[in-house]
Amino acid sequence: MIIVCIDQWKNKIWPEIKVPRPDALDNESWGFVHPRLLSVPELCHHVAEVWVSGTIFIRNVLLFKKQNPGKFCLLSCGILTFLAVLGRYVPGLLLSYLMLVTVMMWPLAVYHRLWDRAYV
Repeated sequence: MIIVCIDQWKNKIWPEIKVPRPDALDNESWGFVHPRLLSVPELCHHVAEVWVSGTIFIRNVLLFKKQNPGKFCLLSCGILTFLAVLGRYVPGLLLSYLMLVTVMMWPLAVYHRLWDRAYV
């Protein structure tokens, strides 16, 4: 079994994921490990976008809370009531597990473009 695994690694997996030789590419730029995977600058760009979107969302929620305290109270009470009813029927451990699985599988769904395929 070990010999088969080593053979698969050497002949099928490693040639697909290996990095090209440094003399073949420009040494100053980041290269791709695989053509469909994101490079380090692209990953940094997406993380920065998520950070900026999160801070803008928090700022808007706080502004909404200051301007409309009654609406904010009703909205937050409605959301928390929904979560309480959901937690009554579905255990919290299962909800936590589903959230964790969703977060862990999100890159896989993006990599295989599942949303585009489902839309088509």
